[in-house]
Amino acid sequence: MSRSSTIATVLIGLLGAACTPAKAPVAANPRAAQVRGVVLVLQGSAFRDVAAREEAVRIAGEKTGRPAHAITDEPPVQRVVESSAAPLEAPIAKAARTEARGAKCKAKGRAPATAMAERSDVILRVRLDARTTARPATDAERKELGASGFGAMLSAVGLGDDTLYETKLEGTVERVTFPGAAITAKQRVKWTGRRLGRKDAAPPPTIGEALTKALDTMPAMQTPRWESLARGFIGGGCPVLGATIAATFLDGAAERRLRTAAVAALGPVRAPEPMETVEAAPIPAPEPVPEPAPEVATKPADPTYSCTTLCTMHMVELCNNDRALWTQNGARWENTRCGMRRGEEFLAACYRMQWLSGTYQQSCMEPCETGDDGRTRLLAMLRRSGCIRSES
Repeated sequence: MSRSSTIATVLIGLLGAACTPAKAPVAANPRAAQVRGVVLVLQGSAFRDVAAREEAVRIAGEKTGRPAHAITDEPPVQRVVESSAAPLEAPIAKAARTEARGAKCKAKGRAPATAMAERSDVILRVRLDARTTARPATDAERKELGASGFGAMLSAVGLGDDTLYETKLEGTVERVTFPGAAITAKQRVKWTGRRLGRKDAAPPPTIGEALTKALDTMPAMQTPRWESLARGFIGGGCPVLGATIAATFLDGAAERRLRTAAVAALGPVRAPEPMETVEAAPIPAPEPVPEPAPEVATKPADPTYSCTTLCTMHMVELCNNDRALWTQNGARWENTRCGMRRGEEFLAACYRMQWLSGTYQQSCMEPCETGDDGRTRLLAMLRRSGCIRSES
């Protein structure tokens, strides 16, 4: 083969490789990579006609770059939260009804509940009322609004668009997004439009210009940050709402971490048979007596301690025994029964931080669940602190 033929063959091969379409990268997080839509909550007399509703959906999709659909009413917060929490951990499912009926979480959860129910990351609440008046159009108005040629001839003999319809729109447009919190941008709408129509058939009101102007006036949308939003609800007293947001919009380690934090935030967890540490001088023990049979039968062995129980005790102990933390907050350190949470605000904040920071999941749960060495070290640590009894 000649040198020129060889060069040609190599060039053809390189061009073929360059033109071969590259394989699309696989998204690491399917839920995070999913493009979610915008839901429109359309209310008011301007949306009685299907044409007006369809026009609003089309404009919202164009302005947000997302698939759009419309509803007439937002779903009840309680129904959404309870149904979303039902398949989650038992403590979350049991607490859903109480939390969703509480005034604080119910008010905070209105927008997130709609987003969860509609699988949307943008909510547009559009309330527009329309008032239309009609009167015969003048020649100047017909010319101004486009009646010319054959249409003008028909209008002259009463067969064309010879009636002027004037529509006034008044209301509000609210856009809710979730860049770490529920952020609402609101615009008032006051718009007047004129159009020609037949005397016996009024054209439906058009909302396109008014809605477009309102959306263009709003600030640019930010990227949704569902993990930050869920963490804020868990730390702010609405753990069920935070867990359901995580289950709806997140996946993988972030979802598991937040759901674990929600379970921990729902209430104190009592460790099984904790031993109380007493700093006073030892008291002589009385003559030993046999323990009743039921107590012997129910005494748990090491394998009965789940990693969740062990790590919960350990996280609580980290805060309770952090004497520097007590000193920083002007409190005198007090010995506390192992695994028992206290009511001081600085300690409650410390408990929450163990879960929200990932310490609970990454530094305790994962080593405990992935190997015997991690579980053994944790058991030994809790025995030394007197939290669990030795089997010897």
